[in-house]
Amino acid sequence: WTLHNKAGAVVQEVSPLGNPAQPGNAHKTTYVLDARHRVTSVIDGQGDIVRENVYGEDDLLVEVKVPDPVSKGTNLVRAAFFEYTARKEMKTRSDRDFNATRFEYGALPGQVACVWDTLNRPTRTDYDPLTQRPRQVTDAVGFSGQRVTRQVWEQGLATETQVFNPE
Repeated sequence: WTLHNKAGAVVQEVSPLGNPAQPGNAHKTTYVLDARHRVTSVIDGQGDIVRENVYGEDDLLVEVKVPDPVSKGTNLVRAAFFEYTARKEMKTRSDRDFNATRFEYGALPGQVACVWDTLNRPTRTDYDPLTQRPRQVTDAVGFSGQRVTRQVWEQGLATETQVFNPE
């Protein structure tokens, strides 16, 4: 079962072993919502908070906290941290060890131009100047594992041709 509030947001999921009419958390996942209907906490079937979301002033998720995987306790630690551009596009996503994935955008909103993974390997996307569809994606630019994927668009459908380690 999935239970919704009046606004349609999911507030609880009950597994097939559970009963939504019974009190308690057994076999249930409960979602705590704030006044803006954003999930702020997730509570498992034992009544423990298994995820806590922290939002910025602009409703974007800025931090995720989970129970400490090292101590296996219930104290919450930072699992992810997010930074955004002025256009509210993700700029950086960091994990609990501060390993970051960085994003760079093109002139159009949402048009990802380059992504650097946690090992600082860039993945570049080149777009067709007329249609703004992806024309070429190059993974691990400048590294030995570089791979180029070219996309050809015909009648609205994309076909891909992959080239490994082009030189």
